[in-house]
Amino acid sequence: MAKLVLASHGALAQGMADSLKMIVGEGASRLEVYCLHPGENPDDYAKAKKQEIEASKETHIFVADIQGGSVHTALMQLTSIKNVFVISGMNMPLVMELMFAIQDDIQETDIMTIVEGARAGIDCKRLQCVCSDEDF
Repeated sequence: MAKLVLASHGALAQGMADSLKMIVGEGASRLEVYCLHPGENPDDYAKAKKQEIEASKETHIFVADIQGGSVHTALMQLTSIKNVFVISGMNMPLVMELMFAIQDDIQETDIMTIVEGARAGIDCKRLQCVCSDEDF
């Protein structure tokens, strides 16, 4: 099994985890959260996680809020370790699918498929009035 880590600037990751736990219940036991707060350095977190990951040999999937942000950049240092994946663009469909998938033996191809599915699920619609002059 793998571990899913949600990481963000501020409390976004904790809020996402709280919502996820409402949906999946006890299935969220493989979930961790990292929230960067003012005055903290995400590099310190990444260094501590590196030691933990190397000791465990367990797959870790990190989902960061913003690509290129300080949290994401710090986590990217961990990708030199086998079985570490860093995903940016945290959203509920992505996190939910990953949470269900890590219950089994998740592979890189599974992760890529989940990311593509979450990307495809982002959409924008607007109301289009179907009106005719005859309505008046």
